[in-house]
Amino acid sequence: MLRNPSGKSAAIALVLGSSLIGFMSFIAATVGGILSSNIVLGSTALYGSPSCGYYFMPEGSPVGRGEVPATVVKYFLDNEAAAADHVSRCYNSGSPSDCGNFATNTLPYNSFNNIPCPFRGDVYSKGSNSAFTLDTGFLDASLLGVNSGKRYLFRRSTTCAPLVTNSTYIKSSENPVGKGTVSYYYGHRRASRASYTSANSLLIGDVGISGYLFSEQDEYVPLPEFSSEAGRATLLFIQPVDISYPSKSEDPIFPADFSFPLHNRTYWISSLKHSTILGCVDEYEICDPNGKPRCWNGTFISQEQSQLETDPAFRGSTLITSADFSHTDRMTFLTVQLALIQSNTYNSIRMRCAGALDAQGRNNEASSTALQSQQWKLELEKIFRVSLARAQVELVNIASGTWSKTPGFVDFITPFQKQYICGMIKVQTNDKSGVSFGGLIMLFSICSLVAIASFTRKEKVSQENKFVVLIFARE
Repeated sequence: MLRNPSGKSAAIALVLGSSLIGFMSFIAATVGGILSSNIVLGSTALYGSPSCGYYFMPEGSPVGRGEVPATVVKYFLDNEAAAADHVSRCYNSGSPSDCGNFATNTLPYNSFNNIPCPFRGDVYSKGSNSAFTLDTGFLDASLLGVNSGKRYLFRRSTTCAPLVTNSTYIKSSENPVGKGTVSYYYGHRRASRASYTSANSLLIGDVGISGYLFSEQDEYVPLPEFSSEAGRATLLFIQPVDISYPSKSEDPIFPADFSFPLHNRTYWISSLKHSTILGCVDEYEICDPNGKPRCWNGTFISQEQSQLETDPAFRGSTLITSADFSHTDRMTFLTVQLALIQSNTYNSIRMRCAGALDAQGRNNEASSTALQSQQWKLELEKIFRVSLARAQVELVNIASGTWSKTPGFVDFITPFQKQYICGMIKVQTNDKSGVSFGGLIMLFSICSLVAIASFTRKEKVSQENKFVVLIFARE
């Protein structure tokens, strides 16, 4: 039988009762919020900042005229380094506990051999069905970190093939002492009006040479045969410099076909006096799986958005340009798209160049350990993983407003869009109290230091950089 409390007992009971009611209300509100946001407590949590936004330097900015501004270089450098750091710790590690705070530690994908080549022309050194494809298939966008009641699917794929390197596209001149210039004619550079892709200072027989890092402001326009209807095309020009191997290699991108004896051993080097060229095409798709499935590829999405910018009355079929979808549908679609825009081959190797190659890590002075039988495919898989992590880096950048205080950068999403986008990005948390932001801050700080330490000047590079990598990309 219950009795009415009195005196101190009553006061204590009142306090405890009020506390219990308050605590239960807090729990109810928290659980309600979790359920409404599709968040699992102790696993993932929404990650937002007052500075949330998609920041970059606009075209035509006074800060961005002439040479590429240091802030833009840092933007691409830090983001690429962060993605590469995540891949090195999470895709190649048996312990996923050190993977940081991305919503998913690794994104699944499959590889396919002997695929039809993606370029318009017959420009393949190993035949028209010699391409190699890496493909995620259709995945739930929540794996990227997009948290919304409206669920979309995305797909990322990269298809690459070794390209021809004959006299039609490569011209070389050699003087009596064995030196000369190699010029590559795979397209032209728009701003300089040069008819060549690159007439770099690569000298036949030289050792102390550096890779040329292509400047986006001097836009590359490929010859028609090196373009693709499928997606963004990137050409990688790769050349070993003064490297010997312990065994012969028939790899089309990393050949070692000329042998010579030294100290009672046989070594192999490449007999080529020019780069080998790897052509890649990147694609992404976003699908609405509800009802009758509808999918849009990245190229088509960009075309419709460009048309909408010039004609505000334009109504297309994508979730951005159509009037038939709710604001939540549109903003979820846009969030997935913003994550995938920078997810491609170019933005996964452009700043690190040769330093991104597994083959580069096999060098010790002028000799290398044996390469894999299909080294070029190993390199592409490594680059593809970085491109996937690059999408996750982008979402964290948006949620945290990483680049909000960068001089010359502006926010490309409107206040209206922020109401939706800034509340739908999630990350992992290792405890039950919320998100540990320290790990993310430390991750990007470390990546910045690693990236800056690995960045070399374009004009000259140390003897340790034994591969020359030239990169050209065109939407």
